[in-house]
Parts: sequence; C-alpha cells; structure tokens
Amino acid sequence: MYEIALLTDDLRICDRMRLALRQTRCMKPRLLSILAVAAQFSWATFTASAHPGSGIVVDQQGNVYFTHTGRGCGKIDPQGKLTYVHESRGGHWMCLDAEGSFSRTQPKYFERTTAPGVKPALIFADGGSPIAVLRDGNLYSASNDEKMTPAGLQITRQSPSGEISVFPPDGKKTTEKLGITGLAPGPDGALYIASPSAVSKLTMDGTFTTLAHPIELKDCDVDYPDGNTNMALPFLRGLAVDEHGTVFAAGVGCHVVVKISPDGKIETVLKAERPCLRPELPSIVESFSSWNTRMRMEVPRKAGDRESGNWDAMAK
Repeated sequence: MYEIALLTDDLRICDRMRLALRQTRCMKPRLLSILAVAAQFSWATFTASAHPGSGIVVDQQGNVYFTHTGRGCGKIDPQGKLTYVHESRGGHWMCLDAEGSFSRTQPKYFERTTAPGVKPALIFADGGSPIAVLRDGNLYSASNDEKMTPAGLQITRQSPSGEISVFPPDGKKTTEKLGITGLAPGPDGALYIASPSAVSKLTMDGTFTTLAHPIELKDCDVDYPDGNTNMALPFLRGLAVDEHGTVFAAGVGCHVVVKISPDGKIETVLKAERPCLRPELPSIVESFSSWNTRMRMEVPRKAGDRESGNWDAMAK
C-alpha cells in the first residue's frame, strides 16, 4: 500500500498489486468501499497494469484518480470504467485543488492536468515530493534547502501567484528529525504530515504538533521497503484525514492501514497480503541481481572509489 484517500466515510487505497474494489468487516459500516491499486494484476471487472505509484484522490462525484508510474494518471468512474486522463512517463503523487486555486495557473515544478477553469483542479507530481492543497489556497510540498525544488526535509508552500517560501522558516528543525513521506489537508485547515513512524500536524501559525510517535504495531508483517532494514516501521507512505480529524495512513513496511484517532489511539484497520511476482519474474530479478553484482566487481575503478563506495564514479 502506498497512498489512501477519503470521500466522506469511504476509504480508497493505492496499493501496488491490483485495481480492485474490496470490502472489509473491520471498519464502520460506511467505511467499506476500498480501492486497491497495484502493479500487475486486477481482480475487478477491468484490468490495468500499473507500476507502483503513490497518489490517489477522489472527487465529490466518486471518480477515483490514481498515478500509474510510466503511464500517467488513471481514472475509475463510479461504474468501474478505467480510462487515462493524463499521459506521463513519470508520476508519483497527486492532489485535488477543491476550490480551484490553481485552476487558471500552473504551479511551478508540478502540473495541473485539468483544463483551465475546471474545479476541482487535479495537480500531478512527476517528481519525488508528496503534495497537498489546503483551504488557504496554497500548494504544499517537501523541498530541499537551496532552490526549494521537490524532495527534501522541509515544508514549502506555493501560492497561485507563483511565490514559493519555506513554511515555517525554521520548520526543518522539526521535520528533518522525523522525515516527510506524505502530506494531506485536514478539516481544520492544517497540514498533516506522515513520517516513517510518526504523524504530525502543522497549523497555519507555524506550530507543529506530534499526533503519534513512534507508531508500533504488534501485528506487523515486516517487509522493509527496498530491503533496507534501517528504515523505521511501519514506514508510513501516505495519509488521509476525515472530517473528524481521524488519520488513516498506509504502512508500507507492514502492509497495513493504520487509524490514528484525535486522542492518539492507534489501531490497524486493514491488513493486505504481500505483493506477489508473476511466475517468470523471480528468475529475472535474480538474474539482474547477479548481473548487477558482477558489474560492480568487474568495472574499472579509480583509486579510492572502492573505499569510498563511489559506485557512480566506478561505472563511468
């Protein structure tokens, strides 16, 4: 699971294994309709091959939009019909601009894919930063220090007029400790931030509040992202916030959806099976791994490269 979205009491999940409508008995009666988006297979009445993406949003009409990395932006209407509304070779995140703050302007570094004047506006991120538009009309993302380009450990906000600034100016002191792996607007006008093992809230006066940290799950089916055992679990990737301030977050490293109530109570509300490879893929992965290891051992090296671990220099 990579990302989730809420429409009233309906929860949608962006998973990496399939496009399917599912139901679970562990949620409240109205919190039943679940969309899982994944890489290779579909168990629904439609089929799509989707590389793992990290964006999924739902509009008020019940249309579901999700990122299909390498293809673009997919749309599933309430009848289950799958179409593509934006073509892109990249694609990781997206968000809805409900009030249309960017409906007639293009944000820097990201792309509005809906036609000029259309509300809500759909904003697509080709790069590596989660994005969210809050009710203040600004677009929020994670950025680096120097040029405030996407991906990094500080919160950046962009106005429809094009002004970009770090918010709050000293916020990195807080965010770099926990990391930024997801962003979502809250019903209170605040920005909710997912970290590998934490969820926090940033209000518009620049105040950070930690809602849950660390997040420890006894029922975690440990599956470290990219096999990196140094990553903190459950490694939250994306999140959504309902009208009551309850947070739902996708725990990539445990294959779960975590619910965090306003009083800080943490519980698992959905568990997913591990993604499986097609029969022919394990041998392909193994062959590539062996080739990659051999290349690293055989490629000509400059003095000092091996000791420093500078594989890029060695490959040149």
